[in-house]
Amino acid sequence: MSKFVKGSYLTLEEARVAIDEVVADGYDKNLITLVTNRETADTLPNDLDVGVSTEHADKNNGDDESFMDKVKNVFTMSDDEAENANVDTTDEGYEADESVLSSYKDDIKNGSIVVLVDDFAEETGAEDFDNSTPLGTMDSADATVPPVDSIDTTDTLDTIDTTDYSTVDPTLTDNEEKLQLKEERLDVGTTEVQTGEVNVSKTVNEENQTIDVPVKHEEVTIERHPVTDEAPTDGSLDLEAETINIPVTEEQIDVNKRAVVTDEVTINKETKEEVKEVSDTVRKEDLDVQTHGDVTVEGEDDNKPL
Repeated sequence: MSKFVKGSYLTLEEARVAIDEVVADGYDKNLITLVTNRETADTLPNDLDVGVSTEHADKNNGDDESFMDKVKNVFTMSDDEAENANVDTTDEGYEADESVLSSYKDDIKNGSIVVLVDDFAEETGAEDFDNSTPLGTMDSADATVPPVDSIDTTDTLDTIDTTDYSTVDPTLTDNEEKLQLKEERLDVGTTEVQTGEVNVSKTVNEENQTIDVPVKHEEVTIERHPVTDEAPTDGSLDLEAETINIPVTEEQIDVNKRAVVTDEVTINKETKEEVKEVSDTVRKEDLDVQTHGDVTVEGEDDNKPL
């Protein structure tokens, strides 16, 4: 049987995606083990249905000697020395996992989640081991990983870095360690929302208008002139009444209404830009160097002896 590492992940969500990808490739969840340290394991939820192991973080915690070196040293020790070496040479499953996980030792110790897969179909890049399972030696046909049901869990891991540090930095020597400082950055976006509306309509108002209109009318003027020569009249002397009709006219006002366009209104919208300040609290990691005893640290001015 073979084993391979899908990858090393800093967040639970990334590990979930990796598990789903492994399952999509045809692997059963009982062939998958999440390897991490105890602190991170205590945050993993129960619904993952995969194995969880902290053994590879705990056994060699703070010890630079690899497991394989310990195994080799056992064969050169006396029986008493080997008994006190804290190495179980019969744990073939642990030995297999330790070999595959050797390049992920720092990731596991620092709390990353390493997805380890037992591969019966010999995935490309997998390493072959006999009688090995995620939890130790047993027949491959009976290989199962019991779900973790005794862990106090939360839904997410509190982390702000999503970079995948799944490989060891080849530039570091055996005496060097790398510590990454992280900080939060504000990602600011905008969302368009309606803050109000403008209604434009026409209303009808009434008013009284007074217009001076010139009109014409006829008037009758009567002038009487005395006759001084007293000339005799022709004809009979009989007097009779006589009437003259004179028509008199005037202009009257006719009032009519008509609609005319007096104004034209154009309505449009313009986008104006302004600058607003947004503020929030972000966290960042700073380096705190504390020395114990008579120790000098170069490159750091803030040495705090205890």
